[in-house]
Formats: sequence, C-alpha cells, structure tokens
Amino acid sequence: RWRWRPFILQELELLDTEYIRAICGSYRRSAESSGDIEILLTHPNYTSMDEKQPKLLHAVVEHFESIGFITDTLSKGDTKFMGVCQLQQNDDDGEEYLHRRIDIRWIPSN
Repeated sequence: RWRWRPFILQELELLDTEYIRAICGSYRRSAESSGDIEILLTHPNYTSMDEKQPKLLHAVVEHFESIGFITDTLSKGDTKFMGVCQLQQNDDDGEEYLHRRIDIRWIPSN
C-alpha cells in the first residue's frame, strides 16, 4: 500500500532539495487504496510575482520519464502534468505494479 509515496519523495529530493511537495487526494484522506496519484509541487524560487516557470515542472516530468516511472503523457502544460505512471518491478518482492494516473500541479510558493 502506498509504495510509490517514498519513491516519489526520494526522487524529488534527488532532483532538488528545495522542492516543496505534497502528496494529496486519496493518500491525504487515508484511503485504503488509490487509483491515482496527485502531487502539489512548488519551489522557493517560484512565487506568485514571478513569470511561469514550466522548466521546473518539465524537469520533474522528464526525470520521471527517464527512470521509467512516467510511462505516458496525457497533457503537459506550464503548470499541470497529467499522465500515467508505474513503479518498476522490485527484485525483492517480485511484485508487478499496476499503472496509475498521475497529476502534478506546479504552484507558486506564496
């Protein structure tokens, strides 16, 4: 249950330690299971006074694509990504993970 959460948080930390991230939706509501993943993401360098900074969101998406976590893109804009993801099979447990919908929202930090 929720094996993707520590993976996502760890990968974002590797990209930039200043990312401020929140896993929302079913996880936040303590649901038993979830069919999708919703992430709110920001950075101290991106405020409401700044121009849009899609490069920071796109860097996250490109990283997740490069490691095989994001498998398909449904929509990729300046502030929102919608796609499909899948945790890669783990040799320790041999479990094959289902594909999940993933939404990432890029919002100003203030």
